[in-house]
Amino acid sequence: MSRTVNIVGAGHVGQTLGRLFVQSGALEVRGVLNRSLASAREAIAFIGAGAPVDAAHRLPIADITLVTTGDDAITETARSLVAAGAIVPRASVAHCSGALTSDALRVAREAHAHVASIHPVMTFPDPAHAVERFAGTYCGFEGDVPALELLLPCFTAIGAVPFAIDPQHKAAYHAGAVLACGSLVTLIEAGLRCFSAAGVERPVALRALAPLVEATISGALRDGPAAALTGPIARGDDGIVALHLETIARIDPTLVPIYRSIGLLALDLAAQARRGDTAGHAQIRARLGAA
Repeated sequence: MSRTVNIVGAGHVGQTLGRLFVQSGALEVRGVLNRSLASAREAIAFIGAGAPVDAAHRLPIADITLVTTGDDAITETARSLVAAGAIVPRASVAHCSGALTSDALRVAREAHAHVASIHPVMTFPDPAHAVERFAGTYCGFEGDVPALELLLPCFTAIGAVPFAIDPQHKAAYHAGAVLACGSLVTLIEAGLRCFSAAGVERPVALRALAPLVEATISGALRDGPAAALTGPIARGDDGIVALHLETIARIDPTLVPIYRSIGLLALDLAAQARRGDTAGHAQIRARLGAA
């Protein structure tokens, strides 16, 4: 007999996981609770199973309740589920937030349920695309042992690669993901603004940067950031760094502190790799660290 799951807040993450659970047979999706019946029906159409409900007290009993709302709504959602009797003792309740620990569900634990969090380290801009590329996704987990014993085999069945994280430092883990992913997107925008100042149209700039960015990311993920680092800071070329700072200050002053902070971190990587002109590195550090 297969285990069952209710999905509460079936947006992109909930829809992706729901469909994967159904396709793999890892879990039977029973109820889907969204802000409206219409959106619940839309989610179910994508997932391929489940029944839409319009209130927490109408959710069927399930082994697992997966809360995939926005982070700010997780605790209040858990509270409303418990108040409605939708969480029964010894059932498992989990959320997929990367920043919040399973303690966000403590009201469910107080109702004698087991709680956990499991966070896929990937983006979900489109559920259909996310389903296709989910296999091999690393998922950070923590929480109560009984909940994890139930959840982890289900995630493994859909292609996840689970790894444990320290709940006391989960925010640092999430900040790392944001810096490596979201900030990368922001840095590409910064690069496009600089290209624009040189008269290069954005579509051309994107095409020009694509192979450079892709090769850099590939090298960093394959060999490590220190080995992949290139450019004037890695070489210790203080004159070019000075020119960059002067130019960026003129075209977009908001980019200057970004260049400075990223540059200081790049100097640390250059030191790890033991490459470049150490005297030049010292000059650059003084320049970048100047107010």
